[in-house]
Amino acid sequence: MSISNGLYGGMCFLKIQSIKRKIHFVKTQQFVKLNFEVNMKECDCKKQQTKVIPLLQKEMEKCGYVSQEAIEKISETTKVSCAEIYGVVTFYSQFRLKPKAKHSISICTGTACFVLGAGVVCDTLEKKLGIGDGGITEDGFIELHYVRCLGCCGLAPVVSIDGAIHSNVTPLSINTLVDKLYAEVRD
Repeated sequence: MSISNGLYGGMCFLKIQSIKRKIHFVKTQQFVKLNFEVNMKECDCKKQQTKVIPLLQKEMEKCGYVSQEAIEKISETTKVSCAEIYGVVTFYSQFRLKPKAKHSISICTGTACFVLGAGVVCDTLEKKLGIGDGGITEDGFIELHYVRCLGCCGLAPVVSIDGAIHSNVTPLSINTLVDKLYAEVRD
């Protein structure tokens, strides 16, 4: 009797273990399926997030800047919040939130340029144009940027106007250069 009880007890133990494994397997499969579905949703979300930069780049190509309306449309399309998209736009220098001006003036504020008078040139331009760093004149004609270095330290102070470098700039010479830009429009 003890043998049969032992056998029966052993069989029962094996059946219980088998049932536990099946239950565990089913639960594991459900977890894997559930986890897989969650991961797929995350993956779809990540796929949408990867569309943000290309959509912003297309907007830049089309309009020259990223408008608030464009941010909202991209947000609807990608299901990425406007705040996150705004963060991307303001993080990368390739994106801008305002239309470009006709002319761009960049003043080097690196050490050599600053020591040799770039600060005075900045003040002169700010007064003349009525804008500061990153500003655009009301007529949309000139935008002003202060940059760390233009790589022309031996020619300091330097200013770049539409990519052309002007060396040894003084308050008088910067006024003359800006007046020439406006004179071209009048002609």
